[in-house]
Amino acid sequence: MLSILSWNVNGLRKRLTELDMLIEKHNPDILMLQETMLGQTTLQGSHPNYILLRKDRPTGFRGGVALMIHKNIEHYEIINNNESSVETISAMIKTKRSLVQATSVYLPPGNKTRKSDIMEINIPNQPFIMAGDYNAHHTDWVHNKTNLYGKWIAEKLEKHDLEVHIPDKPTRISNRRTDSDNILDYAITHANQSVTMEVLDKEFTTSDHLPIKITYSDIKITDKDHILMKLNWSDFRQELCRPYTLTEDVNYNVNNLTATVQAAILNNSFQTKKKKRKYHGNQQIQQLLIEKQQANKTYAISKTTASKKHLKELKRKLERTIKDLKEQEKIKRMEDMEDPLKRWQILKRDKPKPPSIPTLTDNNGLQAENQPSPMDYQRGTTYPTRPGKNWRIKRQNGAD
Repeated sequence: MLSILSWNVNGLRKRLTELDMLIEKHNPDILMLQETMLGQTTLQGSHPNYILLRKDRPTGFRGGVALMIHKNIEHYEIINNNESSVETISAMIKTKRSLVQATSVYLPPGNKTRKSDIMEINIPNQPFIMAGDYNAHHTDWVHNKTNLYGKWIAEKLEKHDLEVHIPDKPTRISNRRTDSDNILDYAITHANQSVTMEVLDKEFTTSDHLPIKITYSDIKITDKDHILMKLNWSDFRQELCRPYTLTEDVNYNVNNLTATVQAAILNNSFQTKKKKRKYHGNQQIQQLLIEKQQANKTYAISKTTASKKHLKELKRKLERTIKDLKEQEKIKRMEDMEDPLKRWQILKRDKPKPPSIPTLTDNNGLQAENQPSPMDYQRGTTYPTRPGKNWRIKRQNGAD
């Protein structure tokens, strides 16, 4: 379970005091911030108990998104160098149950975002939560009208079987008489994830957006419902071939490369169906296979001598049982065969062959030319000369 605060701060630098008040009262695990408006400048005075991950708008001081993650939470940033009008920053959070991808998202108003950018937002297969300011309206989400953003996001939800979590009261307070308060901030997750939302009071902020307190819980996946994943290797290689900037800080380069590889794995993985295990038709062999599988798991966990001995005994017993079963099937097949010629052919085919006599071979595994017979080796009357020459015969006493 994660405690999250999502907030369009409308300028992070001038609301650091309000941010500290929110942290002191609610003590969230993660803060998802939008419209940080930091540009390329440094930020002084951020909270000491949180690690700030930021992605600023390169074209100016507007926009920008950030994540503030508590220093006691294990995480890593997911590097995304794609140019998009949708501003996002993501990090992989390690919880007690699984890995959760947390994303802070901001869609600029005024139809400045392209539909292709919304449809290309990465939706991972593992648990995730993407919260922020979407500037999207849809009649299915308690809005009175549907705009382009709402229409495109609804297509995205239907395509990936996602769920949108809407607060119960407005998140943006209008300062104009002509505008009404509305809901622009919400969260998107997979359909099987539990999310509760609470819009905090106006007393905590002077921004036109109210903070949202989110309690997120990913449903534990059992072995029965375990998700199998495969990787699209061509897209994975193509994503890794994208250039990225190196710095003089070696640790930063290593962390950046690690995050890039992990992000490429997440972006190019897809779910596969779990194949049902098929056992042998014979009941005795089927039971032995199940016992062997259980013994193998026990030995993998315990690594004791007794479990290893038990596993070897089951393997030998299984081999003997399979061999005996094959012999019984062979005898039964021979008894049912009426043609004696076919019976003789089967006996001849299954008759064990005598071991072959080893021969001298060259480096390529081919039989050497002018090779003497095995009897010459036994008499000790042959020896090879330099490579490429013919064999010569020599008596044991040295006479030619």
